[in-house]
Amino acid sequence: MTDWGYRREMSPAARKVHRLRNLRIDEVSSVDRGAGVGVKVLLTKTHKEGSMSLQETIGKSFGLRASGQLSDFDLGVMHQKRAAELGKSLSEYYASGKGQRALSAAVKSAYYEGQV
Repeated sequence: MTDWGYRREMSPAARKVHRLRNLRIDEVSSVDRGAGVGVKVLLTKTHKEGSMSLQETIGKSFGLRASGQLSDFDLGVMHQKRAAELGKSLSEYYASGKGQRALSAAVKSAYYEGQV
C-alpha cells in the first residue's frame, strides 16, 4: 500500500474502544479494500469451478432416475456417498473453534427459548 509520502496517525478518539450493542446489520458486501485505518480484509474463494451444490446433485440424480438412466440401487449408493461427505464436512466444522462457538451459542439459545 502506498503512503504517498506521509503516514496517517490514528487520533486519540479513534484509539478508544467502544462496545457496540443492539447493532442491526442491514447489508454485508464483498470488498477488496478496508474503509478505515487498520482494517483487515480477507478474500476467499469457496466455490470450485465445475462442482455442483448438494441440492443440484440430488436434483440431477432424481432426474436421471426418472428418465430410467439410473437404477434405484445406484441412486441409493449416490445419496449415501453424498451423506457421508456432508457428515465429514460437518464433523470437521464442529471440531474447529468456530464450529464449537456456533454449537455452544445454539445450545444456549435453545435453552433460553425453553425458559420463556
